[in-house]
Amino acid sequence: MADVNLFGAIPLAIFLIIAVAVGIRLLLLARRTHELPELAIGAGLLLIALVGFPIEIVGRVPPHAGTDLGSVLFAIGFLASSAGVALFFVFTWKVFRPASRLAAGAATGAGVALLVNWVGLVHAEFQGGTLAEILPRTRPWAIGEVVALMAAFAWSGAESLHYYGMLRRRLALGLVDPVIVNRFLLWGISGCLLPVLSLAIVFFLLAGMVVMRDPIPLATIAVIGTAMSATWLLTFLPPDRYQRFLRERARPEPAPASAR
Repeated sequence: MADVNLFGAIPLAIFLIIAVAVGIRLLLLARRTHELPELAIGAGLLLIALVGFPIEIVGRVPPHAGTDLGSVLFAIGFLASSAGVALFFVFTWKVFRPASRLAAGAATGAGVALLVNWVGLVHAEFQGGTLAEILPRTRPWAIGEVVALMAAFAWSGAESLHYYGMLRRRLALGLVDPVIVNRFLLWGISGCLLPVLSLAIVFFLLAGMVVMRDPIPLATIAVIGTAMSATWLLTFLPPDRYQRFLRERARPEPAPASAR
């Protein structure tokens, strides 16, 4: 069992490291630009990958699982993760629909709902004396956070793919930078991957698995998360070689001599 858990934990750790690296770089970018979107997504990634998720794991593994200390740790981690999810809503609102009152209301409502969900989890977390008693009570609230995360990325991904479709037409006319167009595509892809991961986590929770400890959920999170991390890196921190490749590929082919 230890080997299987290690098998799931290693790729998960890689995913978290990549997410933290992207988050730090985005916060450094926000420090230069003083723009809210970079700050929101960078802080959101760090709250989930560096603070929330690791603390939740510690709260669910022996010797803390089922103890008061374990419940406190899990509640703290859950609060950090919930704040990170709320910032993803803010990012989507500010990037895609900054002037929309409906989008502002959706982001605000999501933040309030996540806070209420956390309060419900804290209440449920301290209603049992063992992990077996705690998990059935906290499972609905854990599913609530996963659904919120899925909604945040689905909204962001849909907006991004919509913009990608519009920019492709401009790209054909040479009116837009192909790197920018590619960023919308990649962010849209990550927005599609996250709902898949969220549905998988909901399935694991309903099956009675401990997502933060059991090997199958850990491995699933790691595999899909690694793919998402790759899209994040290429979206926000694309290497120069990758940018050159995109621009060279977008150049129109020279007309044949016979057509001149």
